[in-house]
Amino acid sequence: MNTPPERRKVYRSPNIVAFLVTGAVIGIILGAIIGASGDSGNYTDWSAIGYLSVVFGSLGALLGGVAAVAADWWAHR
Repeated sequence: MNTPPERRKVYRSPNIVAFLVTGAVIGIILGAIIGASGDSGNYTDWSAIGYLSVVFGSLGALLGGVAAVAADWWAHR
């Protein structure tokens, strides 16, 4: 009794950690560029770079997570 093998779809999920880390790194780089190029006001240049890197890194990780969820949804639709 030779029955043909059953074909199934294979779903590949995106690596969510890679999306989060990539978004955070891009955000940190963007925050450092903006912090270094603008007027720091009452803060030192390094503290402005640090603050903006943390804020933009967090936002980048958040957007990377949203992109990972969207890519996962797109792959499984």
